[in-house]
Amino acid sequence: MLVAESLSMLVRLPLFIVPLLVHAPVYFVGRLGAKLVEDEEETQAQNKVVFGLLLLILMYGSIGVFLWAMLWYTPAGALLAAGFVFLFAKYHNTLINDNYEHAKRLVAAWRILVGVWAPKHWDLSLTALAQYTIPRVPPENPWIDRPRTKSSPTTPNSPTPLSSPTPTPQSLSHKAGTPSSKTRKQRRPPSRRLVRHVLRARVEAAKALGTLFEQLDHASDGKRVRASSHLAQAFGGVLDEPAAPVNSSDTLEGVGEVEMARGWRNAKEVLSFLRNRGAKMGTLEHSVAGDWAALSSEGEGDGTECESDSGFAEDLVWVPSTSNLRQVL
Repeated sequence: MLVAESLSMLVRLPLFIVPLLVHAPVYFVGRLGAKLVEDEEETQAQNKVVFGLLLLILMYGSIGVFLWAMLWYTPAGALLAAGFVFLFAKYHNTLINDNYEHAKRLVAAWRILVGVWAPKHWDLSLTALAQYTIPRVPPENPWIDRPRTKSSPTTPNSPTPLSSPTPTPQSLSHKAGTPSSKTRKQRRPPSRRLVRHVLRARVEAAKALGTLFEQLDHASDGKRVRASSHLAQAFGGVLDEPAAPVNSSDTLEGVGEVEMARGWRNAKEVLSFLRNRGAKMGTLEHSVAGDWAALSSEGEGDGTECESDSGFAEDLVWVPSTSNLRQVL
């Protein structure tokens, strides 16, 4: 199935190669603009749009002027050049919208297949994997002045703490420029080394969710679960009274906090809501032995690096079935 889908993509590639080559500088400049900002994801997306759009305007304008010059700068030539540029851009956008999502799914399927078929020793060790399991804390914004310690009311007998000068952006940038604070950008590991870990984590999350649903299903009728306030109001839940606003002097940031009302929904109602929308909760409670999981004898007896709860040390090999693969692709 993957081979057939790959061949169909290769057949359609000649139809897309010309607009792809023409728009390649736009994609390249957009990636360069995103690399100017390493931490802010929203700014990366904005830079991609701004840099790519500016180059796109220049490129389309240059193509239009060139075609107009080839037609001897006549009014009819201007209309033909503008129409050609418009149709070329529409052709490119149509191919992108038609093939981009399909290509991403195809590439993801090949990555999963290669990662599953790869030897076990290619996988990242648990020690090397630990750095990717903890979300990276974003750096502090130097333009926001926040107190470093929690403020507390002073008494007449208590000594007055010495006020430390607030670091300025210039001082922070100077500190950031020192060799000790320079950090090398982490290199992403190959996807084939993460596939088994990702699929195993997905199975564990599904089993944990299934256990939660089973507990809620066998709970008493008065059992409630936390929900958003608007969902609790919409589905017959209850709301807790909001707490009193917190004084700004009691917070770390020095800004007063107002706690919103907490919503609660009945557990039975939530389960019924999910089942009515096609959720299959019974399959989550059991060990995953369906389309995406099968026991593998590879690596038996070489240690229990990642054992399951039942005590088995075999690795899980994930092989998609043909039916599910057709649905994905």
